[in-house]
Amino acid sequence: MAERRVIMAGEAARLLNISEATVRNWVRHGYLTCVPGTRKAYLHSDVIRLKKQLAAGSIDRLNQRANKLRLRRTITPSEYAGSADLVGMAEALCRRFAGAGLDLEKTLFVLAARLLEIKNEVRVRNGADVFSVRAFTHWRRLSLKREMTDWLRELKSRPTGRGAGYADIFRSLDRVGHADLLGFIYQSLLFEGRRSGQGLYYTPVELLDGVFDGPCSGGRFLDPCCGTGQFLVHAAGRGYRPEDLYGLDLDPIAVRLARINLLLAFADQEFSPHIFVADFLDPKAASCRGQRFEMIATNPPWGAVFTPARRKKLRQAYPFIASGESFSFFLAAALEALERDGRLSFILPESFLNIRAHHDIREHLLSHASLTSVTFLGRRFSGVLSPVIRLDAGKHLPAKTARTRVIIENGRVHAVPQARFLKNGHRTIDARLTETEAAVIKKIYDFPHVTLNGAADWGLGIVTGDNRKYVTDKCRQGMEPVYRGKDIEPYRLKKPGAYLRFTPERFQQTAPEQKYRAKEKLVYRFISRRLIFACDNSGALTLNSANILIPKLVGYPVKAVLGVLNSRVCGFVFLKKFHTHKILRGDLETLPLPLLGATQLKRLADLVDRAMAGEDVGDAIDGLIMTVLGLTEEQRRVVLDATRPG
Repeated sequence: MAERRVIMAGEAARLLNISEATVRNWVRHGYLTCVPGTRKAYLHSDVIRLKKQLAAGSIDRLNQRANKLRLRRTITPSEYAGSADLVGMAEALCRRFAGAGLDLEKTLFVLAARLLEIKNEVRVRNGADVFSVRAFTHWRRLSLKREMTDWLRELKSRPTGRGAGYADIFRSLDRVGHADLLGFIYQSLLFEGRRSGQGLYYTPVELLDGVFDGPCSGGRFLDPCCGTGQFLVHAAGRGYRPEDLYGLDLDPIAVRLARINLLLAFADQEFSPHIFVADFLDPKAASCRGQRFEMIATNPPWGAVFTPARRKKLRQAYPFIASGESFSFFLAAALEALERDGRLSFILPESFLNIRAHHDIREHLLSHASLTSVTFLGRRFSGVLSPVIRLDAGKHLPAKTARTRVIIENGRVHAVPQARFLKNGHRTIDARLTETEAAVIKKIYDFPHVTLNGAADWGLGIVTGDNRKYVTDKCRQGMEPVYRGKDIEPYRLKKPGAYLRFTPERFQQTAPEQKYRAKEKLVYRFISRRLIFACDNSGALTLNSANILIPKLVGYPVKAVLGVLNSRVCGFVFLKKFHTHKILRGDLETLPLPLLGATQLKRLADLVDRAMAGEDVGDAIDGLIMTVLGLTEEQRRVVLDATRPG
């Protein structure tokens, strides 16, 4: 019988759009039950019932969890608006939309009709049903009439859902104030879960500065994941002709809005935009993949969730992309679609430059293109912590002396030899590193040293699965202190502010207990821009924002390792080579620990003891290590300037 159908963990995870680890965690907390006698089998009916409860938001705990794919809230993308008035208008519109229970696409159709009326492209009869063709008169352009009529015909194939709510929405729009007003409203109305799962974060207009620098080449331009057409509209403003502009997207609503936006960008021309619903990553499905383009620019999806079938096709088409990252596939496909000497401009997360998982696409890019510039843009998207870069490249191999122009957030500009990137481990694009800084780092690495690679035990902090349930701010019977990232200061731990009862069988994830109970271990902040390590000899527990390192270097005491890792020299190397907000084991394993003589080791250990006791001896530790390395006064200034607090 259908209601007794049994499914395994993988299928349950797919149906719920979560990981198998999360499925196990939900079983542990009683939200889902295994079939008796099994550990990874579930009734299909139970999974579907839970899915409906999640969709209805009736399970408060799961509805608030940090899995964005489950979120049912909206976020008004203020960075895309450009003005507080527009944000206020969008928020009021969202309240009307939610309160009246309106259909998303029909709401956008109504707003598009009102926008065209404001732009004097059409008249809408007073009090008329906007879902009727008879409501529209005096079309100024046949091309816009065709767009809206086709859209209306598609909407009428479904229940119309007419009502006063749509009329209120129509009347609520009384000004434009944005080149992509419809796209801004669309983003405001989308559930955050859908935005996150599909990587739908549209590009703020200021991020387009520099994309179209230089004269228009007159060739074909493509945005392969165009959303509502922001890049295309900007290309129109830089001299491109309508017939040379192409856009693709998987979102039919976004494509509708992009076509209207592009028609509005060419106010006096009749044409049918080359913007289609198509998958750029599938050559058979894309409407324009048979062509070549002089320029491709886009803000591709980051971390998009693919279906198993689509993931399999992508791996077959791009076998060198091992990470499965969506923006990597788009970069590879764009390179294929460019003309010889064509150029691309991509908005990407800064992690593209240095995270080990992305070495595959960096290797491919550096082997097939010339990086003309890297522009650091900072954090620019609501609800997204990752800082952003713009990567510009040409489809030709660089000369041996080629240099990449780097633009830092503070406006500082320098050039980096491209050949350096190919020499870096995992092809890291260490663009922030100037040649002067690179020379200092080379000198640090040239000094005899050891690393933690293969010479340490590592442990993750506890993931309880529900801190509100297991962690308290008061120590109750049977509980013990548990340290968080914010409890870690350089060299020592603060007074504990959290407690739990150590019951690992109830938690989502723990390290082996002996790692927490080690007689001497280092703990460090996991989420941080700089290295912050403390020593613990009390066998204390840590949560997942505080990870564990147990050095096992022969002849290199743990306290000496602590001193080096907390030093500004090590902090300089980490900052310049990796510049991430996560302290990753793979990065820590590459840091150089200089080989010190017995006298130097003793001096360093003594200073660390004093630091652990609360003395301010950081400058003395830094001075000792810089002296050992033989850094000149100028090189010391480079290190100190780069690691100055704040």
